[in-house]
Amino acid sequence: MGRGTGSIKIELKDAYWIVPVHPHDMYLLAITWQNVTYLDCALPFGFSSAPKIFSAVAYMIAWALHCCGLPQQINYLHDFLLFVHPSDQNGAEMLVNALQTLDVLGVPVATPVPPDEFP
Repeated sequence: MGRGTGSIKIELKDAYWIVPVHPHDMYLLAITWQNVTYLDCALPFGFSSAPKIFSAVAYMIAWALHCCGLPQQINYLHDFLLFVHPSDQNGAEMLVNALQTLDVLGVPVATPVPPDEFP
């Protein structure tokens, strides 16, 4: 990346919940308790295949960000790290571009905590 490179972290909110379960498969995730049946309509967190399934979705999100002019990035689970080199792009512009792209895709973003509010 080089000297002077900065980074921006974007965390997706309720990441697994953005992945819907097909109606024909919901019965596989059904739980009955006290004669009431509950169905998961979105990818559940404790499901053994959930990380692999969500990784495929995260790669598609990364591809969309790349196509929107954000090529220097890394994604790990529900976190995206964008790299900003001073000669390439303004960090604020890059963040706005990323947030607009995620909004168009319908991907919710967690509200970042300002550094002075960290415990």
